[in-house]
Amino acid sequence: MFKRVLGAAALAAAAGLVAASSAQASSVTVLDTQLAAPGVYRGIGNFNTGYAVTTDSLGVEIGLKSKINRDPNDTVQPVGDVYSFDLGEKVNIDYSVNPDFTGTEVDISQAIASITILNLRTGTSATFNPETFGGDASFGSTVIPGHDADGGYQNSEQLGFFPAAAFSLTTNDTYDVTLSLSGLPNGDTISVENVVKYGTGAIPEPASWALMLLGFGSAGALLRRRRQAVAA
Repeated sequence: MFKRVLGAAALAAAAGLVAASSAQASSVTVLDTQLAAPGVYRGIGNFNTGYAVTTDSLGVEIGLKSKINRDPNDTVQPVGDVYSFDLGEKVNIDYSVNPDFTGTEVDISQAIASITILNLRTGTSATFNPETFGGDASFGSTVIPGHDADGGYQNSEQLGFFPAAAFSLTTNDTYDVTLSLSGLPNGDTISVENVVKYGTGAIPEPASWALMLLGFGSAGALLRRRRQAVAA
């Protein structure tokens, strides 16, 4: 009886994981790519290259990249979602929200956007609403062929503008930058992420932490099995 109950619980957990995976399947993330039309359309030293982009099945696109402020050549290219900079360089984050990249406008008036910058060494973070920060570069106030006032927006801001993230031009650190858009008409929440390594960095990248935790978990499971075998 206990084995049957345990088996049912395992099946239920597996079903939950499948359901969770299905719920996330409506969005797709592509790294080191371009934004869909109209792409990057405003600003000095802004290029439509090297973005991490997430698209939703409704037709909403969000994009995020990290770069050197006003770099005329867009010299920093990501490796996966990791952007690396030398100490002293002024780092910008560029973000874009496009609610009709497929040509069918999506109402995102009730959606809530946020950008969170987390210092992975200190654990300090800063969060802001990118729709209102700075108040410039919105589709609604910019004439773009084939686009109406659909509520999309772009901007580029320096990491140094966010003191709560403890950004320093002289400190080796690693930052996790996440752009999220929740409350879409289909109930989805989509997000896109960058990892910013500044100087030599301070800690392993998130993927390395995940592998380490997985290794610790596997080692723990192996020790438990050995103890059970000895007890038997």
